[in-house]
Amino acid sequence: MKKTNILLFLFSLNFVLLSGEIKLKNANSEKGETSTKEIVIQKFLDRMKTVENYECIINVNTIAGRRQQKREMKIYYDKSGFVRLDILKGESKGSVAIYNPKTDKVRGHKGGLLKVIKLTLSKTDRQTTDIRGIRIDQASFVFFAERVEKFKADPMLFSVLPEEKAVITMNLKGKYRVGNADKWKLYFDINTGLIYRMEYLHGDSLVQENYYSEFKSNIEMKKNIFKI
Repeated sequence: MKKTNILLFLFSLNFVLLSGEIKLKNANSEKGETSTKEIVIQKFLDRMKTVENYECIINVNTIAGRRQQKREMKIYYDKSGFVRLDILKGESKGSVAIYNPKTDKVRGHKGGLLKVIKLTLSKTDRQTTDIRGIRIDQASFVFFAERVEKFKADPMLFSVLPEEKAVITMNLKGKYRVGNADKWKLYFDINTGLIYRMEYLHGDSLVQENYYSEFKSNIEMKKNIFKI
């Protein structure tokens, strides 16, 4: 009888120790995940603080109901807030739009024979936004960084991906929605601190997907790049 009690005691003790070890491992895992998420976010924010200007290529697929808009664009950004978008391929190829932060308006022209007609329009005009209503001043990495900074303390889904990549899903609240999307999925290159892919979601529906490449920052830009 005593032998049985001793065995039961040892079994119970081992179970308690094992349970404690599992809880500790889970706590360490959660702590490590949180730490990695914070590192990824902060690296992106710090990288954006060093940007005087940049250019990169964006491949965009936008969905609004049954309509789909596919385009390849080149973006130019200056820390003063100027943004230029050139549509290189796809719908409205040849069009150029330039956002002026001083006037809070967009000046641009369409492609083809209409390029000679230059207009200055509101940044919310249908001719200056995509089919989801996303504006040109909402297209830069610096704009994304402002949103991430604002909501970085909120709960976010976070996953580490292969090849030193990570993805964060963040909610966009109320007036901070972009193109009526209420979520962003941001895919980061952990080594560079840059976003290489981005998804806009309305509920669980994908409404826009962007791929970024050929990023060059703090470069010499043409003097008249933000004029047409």
